[in-house]
Amino acid sequence: MEPVALTEGLFGVLQYAVTQRSRELGLRAALGATPRRIERMVLGEALRIAGFGIPIGLGLLVALAWLSRSLVLGVGPLNTALYIASAVAVFAITVCSAWLPARRATQVEPRAALRAE
Repeated sequence: MEPVALTEGLFGVLQYAVTQRSRELGLRAALGATPRRIERMVLGEALRIAGFGIPIGLGLLVALAWLSRSLVLGVGPLNTALYIASAVAVFAITVCSAWLPARRATQVEPRAALRAE
């Protein structure tokens, strides 16, 4: 999967989650939650998703590296620099794609969210 598609997918999922939870976020803001706290909550949710996905992805990467070790010259199946770079890249993509939905979550107007529905 190419990184642009991963970013758009994760961004879309998080933006949808923020939209669906606007009433809850408005209630939290009305009860005194700071914008920083709401932002951390949304970012934490994204990082939990990445926390499950990174180990699974690294496990698949190791398995595929062992299967294709004869096809790729000069790269060993236990190339830890590649694994670390992959994990850091996914983490960075997660933070970048979660930042805008987290910022939008802090801008939910408590009155409007409580009046909705």
